[in-house]
Amino acid sequence: KIFREEGVPEDIVWLGQVESAWRPTARSWAAASGLWQFIPGTGSRFGLRQTAYIDERNSFEKATRASAQYLKWLRRYNGNWELAMGAYNTGEGNVDRAIGRAGSADFWAIYPYIAQETRNYVPNILAVILIAKNPEKYGFRNVQRMTPLAYDTVSVPSATSLQLVAA
Repeated sequence: KIFREEGVPEDIVWLGQVESAWRPTARSWAAASGLWQFIPGTGSRFGLRQTAYIDERNSFEKATRASAQYLKWLRRYNGNWELAMGAYNTGEGNVDRAIGRAGSADFWAIYPYIAQETRNYVPNILAVILIAKNPEKYGFRNVQRMTPLAYDTVSVPSATSLQLVAA
């Protein structure tokens, strides 16, 4: 829903599978956190607060919105979503340098000039999209679709006891 609202192709939501295996508390060696694996600087750029008490990179809604907004911003590569996904992984500076070396704004042209992780990253997302659209074709039988995540959002005053919130 959020990707649709932000104008990002809904298929790109599968980036979450590759980033974190859908784990909202995932962490990386690069200090990335959450379902969408934001590093602190990029998270902050897209409105995610990180303090000693809160890390909005772990918020389903806020981090998903920030992810969609970042991907939408990365459309700056002439709407090339493969380059946008690559930049999401390695940073736009690395993609910009690779485009300069390759002389082309095409993911497959910059492929030799980007890190191995990113070389695998975009094809992995594309593969997950293909599998998700037709799991039986790829050997996934009797896949049980999960019900959409249901949760409530509750505002509580600052310094509220977590025991009280849990109750």
